[in-house]
Amino acid sequence: MTTVVERKFVNLRKRLDQLGYRQPLGVESLPLVEKLFSDLVHTTESLRSTKLSAGKIEKECSNFDVVLEPYREENARLTRENNELHLEVLKLKEQLEEQVKNLKATLRKFEHENSDMKFLNNQYIHKMRSLEKENKAKTDKIQQLQEKNLQAVVQTPGGKKRNIPFRRQRMQIDQPVPPSGIGAYPVPQPNDPYIADLLQVADNRIHELQIEVDDLQEKLEIAEREMKNYSKQVELRDNEIERLAVALDGGRSHDVISLEAKSRSNEKIIDHLNLQVEFLQQTKKDLEKRIEDLLDSRQNMTSEVAHLSNKNEELCQELTEIDHLAQQLERHKEIVLETADKEIGEAKVRTFWELREHQEYLERMRLEGGIALGDKSPSRLDTFVKTIEEDRDYYKRELECLQKIFKRRSSPLVKSPEKSEDLRLVTRERDELQSMLDRFEKQMIEIQSNVKLLTVEKDKLSILYEQVNKYNLDPEQYKTMKICNHIKTKLDLLNYCKFQAASSLSLLKDKISSLEDELNIKTHQLLNTSEDSSQYKTELNSLKLLNEQIQKSLDEIQHQLTLKENELQSAQEEIEILEDKIDTLQNKSLSQNESLILLRSTVNALDKEKDSLQESIDEKTEKIAYLEDNLANKGLFPQQIHGLYRKQLFLVYDSLQIWQFYCSVKTFFNGTFLPKRQTFANYFSYPFS
Repeated sequence: MTTVVERKFVNLRKRLDQLGYRQPLGVESLPLVEKLFSDLVHTTESLRSTKLSAGKIEKECSNFDVVLEPYREENARLTRENNELHLEVLKLKEQLEEQVKNLKATLRKFEHENSDMKFLNNQYIHKMRSLEKENKAKTDKIQQLQEKNLQAVVQTPGGKKRNIPFRRQRMQIDQPVPPSGIGAYPVPQPNDPYIADLLQVADNRIHELQIEVDDLQEKLEIAEREMKNYSKQVELRDNEIERLAVALDGGRSHDVISLEAKSRSNEKIIDHLNLQVEFLQQTKKDLEKRIEDLLDSRQNMTSEVAHLSNKNEELCQELTEIDHLAQQLERHKEIVLETADKEIGEAKVRTFWELREHQEYLERMRLEGGIALGDKSPSRLDTFVKTIEEDRDYYKRELECLQKIFKRRSSPLVKSPEKSEDLRLVTRERDELQSMLDRFEKQMIEIQSNVKLLTVEKDKLSILYEQVNKYNLDPEQYKTMKICNHIKTKLDLLNYCKFQAASSLSLLKDKISSLEDELNIKTHQLLNTSEDSSQYKTELNSLKLLNEQIQKSLDEIQHQLTLKENELQSAQEEIEILEDKIDTLQNKSLSQNESLILLRSTVNALDKEKDSLQESIDEKTEKIAYLEDNLANKGLFPQQIHGLYRKQLFLVYDSLQIWQFYCSVKTFFNGTFLPKRQTFANYFSYPFS
């Protein structure tokens, strides 16, 4: 074994001892163990890296919650604002519907009032025309009367009339007409039911118009308040539009900026998701590499198992060869023992006869010379016997140690289901080796018993030899010495055979112990590999679950993004709808303002008509006063004067009724109602009393 191999062996042994692997290590298995140790280090490093990556993934998953918290808060705030906006929209819809209903009702009332006003206007126009006709007729009558009294009228054939003034006619009366006996004739009061009904109708109409004016004033106040509210809302909207216009970048529209903000946020989210996808792809690649490494290690383990099975087969073949050698040794030993037994038997017979002869000879010598036996001295045979006994004790101790080791190893090992057949084969080989050991032990016991017998015979022969050495040796003694030497040589051969058998037995024991150590190492490796494979499987499953969870979270985030985009689109659509409604309300308010302007123009026109009617009334009153003076000068009947006065009063009443309608319309728009019912009653009470 070279120095490099020794250095490798020492370093590997130290590292295995540091890790707790204290099993014996052979030089032949050094490259295999070194390769397995490097694979173990690689797998531990990969496991550490996977644990670190798993910790990073867990931290990133916890960071996901931290990142998602502001989005969740923003989502909750947006949903709350959306709900509030929805409620406001519903309230605005209700208010708008109520306002539309009120405006429709007011429009209907205005239409009815307009139709009534048109009807009254037509009636007043008709009355004005009739009054103009009556006025013209009255003027013609007055002119006729004036023609009779003051001037003559000459009518030419062409249809032209020519007034020729005359001198005023004068009548001279001697005395006035005597007064009648009756003081005064009763003036018949005309029962004109139309006049009384007209007053009542006027009063009722005034009362109804007053009620309508009050209702219209209330509605006008409500409309003014609503207009103020709308104007405030419009001002707020204008202020918000100005603020947003100031906040806009470079005068761009709000839609463009909102779309840019959305695109930026979406780009950030997409970048974050791309980073996550890249990280997941990297982890996926790492896991694929680990799976490939595990598959390679599995293939290596299968190849190692096949190699070990081949080694086991080779060991089995070697064991079979050892069995054959042991059988050959047993046969050789039996042959040697048989020959030794035969020779020992022959030697015993010879020695027996020789001993008898020697005893007889010794008895004769005792009788002759009284020779006494001396003390025995230790010889080479005693030392040889002691060495044999020591070997016997040593082998006994070795057998006891082996039995203890087998008893310890008798506990069942945990077997993996994949390598159970290999373990069965190894256990079967171990049992066969155990049976071979038992047979060798039996053979050793037999050899020891034979050795004991031989030692006893040797002792006897040594005693005889010593006794014989004291005497003179004759040819027969020389023969016995040769026989003893021959027996010693055979004993030496037997001892040599015994030594070879013991050495072969020790070699077999060493091989068995090394095989058992290798078997234990392989079982531990199989257990470790099975545990590592189960751990890798659990890690793979956990990583797959993490990958699925991350994909689910990505899908949920994308779904939430789509929902947010849809909500933003719906909010923009609602905002556009509200802006359209505000525009329609503004258009309606403009149309109402236009209708108010038209009504004011009509009021101004009616005011002008009132002024013209007032002027015509003043002219008529002047004419009536002038006619009264003329009639007083001419001395007409009071009844005729009263009729004329009545007609003039009817004209004044019609003009006053027109003025009342004007005042009612003016109070609807200005909030003041000047003429009252009592003034009309006081005014009209005088001529009809």
